[in-house]
Amino acid sequence: MIRLLLRPASRRRCSDNREIFETGAVVASSRPVTSIQPFLGPGLPFAALAVVTVASLVHWTMPIRQRIQWQVEEKRCVLQLHEFHRAFEAYRRDNGTYPRHPMALYPKYVRDRGSFFCPAYRNGRFHRPLVEKTRYAGNWFNYTYYFPYLVLHSREEAKRIDRARVPLMFCGIHAEARYEADHRQPVTPSRRRDFIDRYGVPYLPVLRQNGRVDLVDDLVRGPEL
Repeated sequence: MIRLLLRPASRRRCSDNREIFETGAVVASSRPVTSIQPFLGPGLPFAALAVVTVASLVHWTMPIRQRIQWQVEEKRCVLQLHEFHRAFEAYRRDNGTYPRHPMALYPKYVRDRGSFFCPAYRNGRFHRPLVEKTRYAGNWFNYTYYFPYLVLHSREEAKRIDRARVPLMFCGIHAEARYEADHRQPVTPSRRRDFIDRYGVPYLPVLRQNGRVDLVDDLVRGPEL
């Protein structure tokens, strides 16, 4: 269970998707058509070019609109992570340590169970399952955040790490949204620049023990975030 809460499964893979664009035009004339070439006239190539141009603009501006939406979602997530830091600190003041299970924050320190979901998560948005489930105090909880701080309660692991550098929690939803838009093709080193130019950096918002939230590049991050 601790491993499940610590780190998400490997990402960037999903079933292939395709988008199909269809265009059509109906042209009417009051005169009888005696020859198809005069009927088509010189304006058709221009009309076809216009259709292709509009379709291309829609195709290439889509990531721009998505990136604006993603930036708004990331800001909302960062605000929620700051709320979690206040909850963690309040728990530690009352109990002397961080909770042995993150769901122990509910309901005294985190009032809403929905707070364990990133604000950017929506049912049906992703092709791969991103909601995890855990049992605490006889109740089942769903969540999308991950809680690396749990390693601090393991004596074996705590001996091998710098305790002060272990994050409290982080979110993978925003990186997943970009991989989803890219149809979950592997982001190889040769594709990295093109991927970032089109979708932006797949950031992981990471909540530190001091309350700071860092945006860590998921493509280059190490195992310790």
